[in-house]
Amino acid sequence: MMATFTSGLRSLKNTFTGTTSRQRRSASVTGSSRTSYTSQCEGGIGVQTNSDDRAAVEPYQQNLQDARKMVEIWKKKAEQAEERAHWAEARLAEANRRRSAEHATFDPRAERPVPEAEHHINHLQATLAQYEQELRRTNDELRDTAALLDRRSAELRDAQAYLNHPDDVADSEVLHLVERINSRIYQTAASIADGFQSRYGEQKDIQGSHEAATRVRRLLDRELFHALNTKDHSGDPMVVQTALQAIMVSLAKWICDKRVRTWQPFGQDAYVDDDPEQQSVAGRWRALSRTYVKMFFENHEDLEGTEVLVLVRDITNILLVYGIATAPQDLCTEVGNSYADALREIVHLSLKFQRITGEGIISRDLRILTARSGKPFDPSRMVDEWADPKKARHNDNTHPVLCTTQLGLVREEVKATEGGVEGRVTEMVLLKPSVVLTSFLEELLSEPSS
Repeated sequence: MMATFTSGLRSLKNTFTGTTSRQRRSASVTGSSRTSYTSQCEGGIGVQTNSDDRAAVEPYQQNLQDARKMVEIWKKKAEQAEERAHWAEARLAEANRRRSAEHATFDPRAERPVPEAEHHINHLQATLAQYEQELRRTNDELRDTAALLDRRSAELRDAQAYLNHPDDVADSEVLHLVERINSRIYQTAASIADGFQSRYGEQKDIQGSHEAATRVRRLLDRELFHALNTKDHSGDPMVVQTALQAIMVSLAKWICDKRVRTWQPFGQDAYVDDDPEQQSVAGRWRALSRTYVKMFFENHEDLEGTEVLVLVRDITNILLVYGIATAPQDLCTEVGNSYADALREIVHLSLKFQRITGEGIISRDLRILTARSGKPFDPSRMVDEWADPKKARHNDNTHPVLCTTQLGLVREEVKATEGGVEGRVTEMVLLKPSVVLTSFLEELLSEPSS
């Protein structure tokens, strides 16, 4: 069933994109920034009115014109057949009237032959039957052609409505949505870090929370995880808050970019399209495939609740590693009762970003930006959350990235090349992600423990 569904999607795509030349591209996004380019975002509603749309509509218009011509031809044929049938009916009626008159005045004693009149009437009846048959056949053809005209008209209306449908979401609106996600992540992480601060270090035996530590190692950078085990956080919860922001950012990006956890692994090869098609084609294929694949796999599950539970478990594991002496299940319940609503809002906003950018925008691609741990700091694509203004002015920052604490946003468009159908991808950073560098840990660990 899965193979059939995926094959069907690919067939739909081949039909939709036509003979557009294809070239694989890999546009991995690894950095960004918190600085918002508002002037570049205002009024950024993309409307497709280019030659690609007109070219896509032309076949439908030609089919419609051909159907209209056929309708006119069959209308004329039907009118001519109807006229001939009426003429034959009139001639037959006249012949019948004359025969009736002759029968009424017929004198058996007179030797007036009537076979000629009978023959003429029979001929007229045969002619009338022929014309009536021709009229029925012509009307059938006219009816079929009219139905074809209706189909062609509907196809043209659908194509025009689809190809000329403008994006109703501006870049500034999506940018504001990402900023709301960042705000909720920061506030929630700070609230959790402060709320449990007095309980850090109660559990000194890290081996007692070995399972939690194993899971946390998969979530955090190695250096950040090491810092959590070697620093007393009871006086300063910033490392805890940074770690919490990092895992929330990671999950939010996963939701925004990878669609939904329950169906992403199944239909991935069917709906991910990395070919540099014309933007009008690539955007529509992306919107259609994501919409229908998601409908097929989601099955009305509580997606928000599922992702909130993932966050609650990850936060619980981090707090256990930080030495909170509470049973894992009890701590998980405590975190859920206190922060589930705030976490649900983060997930809800991330799913909203996924829906808007994946299914509601055609003219461009808007993607989440984060910076990969261990990569060099790039001021053109990211912002150091703890930057020293003096070093920032002199570009004197050589420390690598530790983690991303706030999401960024980038806009991508496929531009047509001159004299060819293959496209090139242009990119503009609308919001740089905030990052924490390894220097943050160096400075923190160099401070004396309280």
